[in-house]
Amino acid sequence: MQKHTGVALFKMMLMKETFSSPPDHVYNNAGEYTWEAEMRTNVVIDDDLMESALKLSGLKTKKDAIEEGLKLLVQVKSQEAIRAFRGKLKWAGSLDEMRLDK
Repeated sequence: MQKHTGVALFKMMLMKETFSSPPDHVYNNAGEYTWEAEMRTNVVIDDDLMESALKLSGLKTKKDAIEEGLKLLVQVKSQEAIRAFRGKLKWAGSLDEMRLDK
């Protein structure tokens, strides 16, 4: 498994590197965190924003809220890369044949 530091991953996201799926070294298809190394970081976060995030999400810890936010960021940025293909792929098939409600 290829490992990246948090800085390297963030740079990849900033460069909008195209992923066919979310990077497997961060989250797997089941949405489970798979990065092997933990990163200890001190950050200054708006108290009202954190309070709102914890209340709305039902999460118990600031760490959980931050990890959930980072997971969402990776997912959204990966979807943006996929959306770049909209209208550019040719599909051959028949929706009538594929429908299960016949």
